Amino acid sequence: MARERDPESLALNQGESVLEIGFGTGHSLVALVDAVGNADSVASVDTSWGMRDVAMKRLAAIGKTSVGRDQLVSQVSP
Repeated sequence: MARERDPESLALNQGESVLEIGFGTGHSLVALVDAVGNADSVASVDTSWGMRDVAMKRLAAIGKTSVGRDQLVSQVSP
Protein backbone atom coordinates (compact mmCIF):
# COMPACT_ATOMS: atom_id res chain seq x y z
CA MET A 1 0.00 0.00 0.00
CA ALA A 2 1.49 3.32 -0.97
CA ARG A 3 1.93 5.49 2.11
CA GLU A 4 0.19 8.34 0.35
CA ARG A 5 -2.97 6.27 0.06
CA ASP A 6 -5.36 6.06 2.89
CA PRO A 7 -6.59 2.61 4.10
CA GLU A 8 -10.15 3.83 3.52
CA SER A 9 -9.42 3.85 -0.22
CA LEU A 10 -9.03 0.06 0.05
CA ALA A 11 -12.54 -0.25 1.49
CA LEU A 12 -11.35 -2.64 4.22
CA ASN A 13 -13.84 -3.86 6.76
CA GLN A 14 -13.40 -5.04 10.32
CA GLY A 15 -12.56 -8.74 10.39
CA GLU A 16 -11.11 -8.97 6.88
CA SER A 17 -7.67 -10.44 6.22
CA VAL A 18 -4.91 -8.48 4.53
CA LEU A 19 -1.61 -9.46 2.91
CA GLU A 20 0.88 -6.65 2.42
CA ILE A 21 3.85 -7.32 0.18
CA GLY A 22 6.84 -5.12 0.95
CA PHE A 23 5.98 -3.79 4.43
CA GLY A 24 9.23 -1.83 4.81
CA THR A 25 9.38 -0.03 8.16
CA GLY A 26 5.76 -0.80 9.01
CA HIS A 27 4.00 2.54 8.51
CA SER A 28 1.26 0.92 6.42
CA LEU A 29 1.02 -2.06 8.76
CA VAL A 30 -0.17 0.18 11.56
CA ALA A 31 -2.93 1.61 9.37
CA LEU A 32 -3.92 -1.83 8.06
CA VAL A 33 -4.17 -3.32 11.56
CA ASP A 34 -6.34 -0.39 12.61
CA ALA A 35 -8.54 -0.78 9.53
CA VAL A 36 -9.28 -4.51 9.98
CA GLY A 37 -9.36 -4.33 13.78
CA ASN A 38 -7.25 -7.39 14.47
CA ALA A 39 -3.50 -7.72 14.18
CA ASP A 40 -3.88 -11.46 13.55
CA SER A 41 -5.68 -10.62 10.29
CA VAL A 42 -2.65 -8.86 8.77
CA ALA A 43 0.22 -10.83 7.23
CA SER A 44 3.14 -9.22 5.47
CA VAL A 45 6.27 -10.15 3.55
CA ASP A 46 9.43 -8.21 2.81
CA THR A 47 12.89 -9.10 1.56
CA SER A 48 14.70 -7.48 4.48
CA TRP A 49 15.13 -8.93 7.96
CA GLY A 50 16.19 -5.47 9.12
CA MET A 51 12.91 -3.93 7.95
CA ARG A 52 11.01 -6.68 9.74
CA ASP A 53 12.75 -5.77 12.98
CA VAL A 54 11.99 -2.06 12.49
CA ALA A 55 8.34 -2.86 11.72
CA MET A 56 8.07 -5.06 14.83
CA LYS A 57 9.40 -2.21 16.99
CA ARG A 58 6.96 0.25 15.38
CA LEU A 59 4.02 -2.05 16.08
CA ALA A 60 5.18 -2.76 19.65
CA ALA A 61 5.51 0.98 20.32
CA ILE A 62 1.78 1.42 19.73
CA GLY A 63 0.76 -1.73 21.59
CA LYS A 64 0.17 -3.95 18.55
CA THR A 65 2.28 -6.76 19.91
CA SER A 66 -0.05 -9.50 18.70
CA VAL A 67 1.47 -9.19 15.23
CA GLY A 68 4.03 -11.96 15.58
CA ARG A 69 7.28 -12.61 13.77
CA ASP A 70 5.57 -15.47 11.94
CA GLN A 71 3.21 -12.93 10.36
CA LEU A 72 6.03 -10.59 9.30
CA VAL A 73 8.00 -12.84 7.01
CA SER A 74 11.28 -11.88 5.40
CA GLN A 75 12.50 -13.96 2.51
CA VAL A 76 15.68 -13.28 0.58
CA SER A 77 15.62 -14.61 -2.95
CA PRO A 78 18.50 -16.92 -3.91
